[in-house]
Amino acid sequence: AADLNALTNAELQGLDLLAGHFNAFQIDGPRFADFTQVTVLRDPFARLVSSYRYARNMILTHGIEGTPQMRFAARASLAEYAFSVHGVQDRHGQLYNLGRIAGENPHDVRLSELLDRAKARLDRIDVGIAEDLDPFVQDLFIRHGMAAPEAMERLNTATPEDEGDGLLTMTERQYEALREIMAPDFELNEHARQVQQQRLGRPVTGLPPEAIRH
Repeated sequence: AADLNALTNAELQGLDLLAGHFNAFQIDGPRFADFTQVTVLRDPFARLVSSYRYARNMILTHGIEGTPQMRFAARASLAEYAFSVHGVQDRHGQLYNLGRIAGENPHDVRLSELLDRAKARLDRIDVGIAEDLDPFVQDLFIRHGMAAPEAMERLNTATPEDEGDGLLTMTERQYEALREIMAPDFELNEHARQVQQQRLGRPVTGLPPEAIRH
């Protein structure tokens, strides 16, 4: 974020691509009017698990100091992390990134309000979902006059150590409680899916609850 804010207008003129993890409000305004805004959303629960596993891997395998959030993940189960104050950012990260405005603490805003803002933004920009990424990327390249890329390899930075010790295990009751807390996040992901379907010329249908059960 600091690097993005530090770019001068002259430096921006020489750039064709800005890629990274930004809050949406950071790329609003006339400075970025010539850029096409693109975002990809991931299933919220998969994103939470991936972030948890990444934090554990970086602390326990690579020995970095990490943030308090990462250090807590390294000594907690997924359930403990997901329901903790440290897990809030990962539970609602996509809502926060798309829905917050400059100078605002997203923890002070109702999730329903962040959801409305985030949906409105997705309606204005190019959006894809990670679970159906290749058609989105191919369409994006073609619309911008480039040859469609080959299918992308799915990469995962996590290691399998967590799988055998029960750290990823949740009870049905825990999962349902988490699913209820994250309902706005799943609604945002479903909105993104429908926007992508519509823009790719596909029939737009809702998913039954079991289709997004993990």
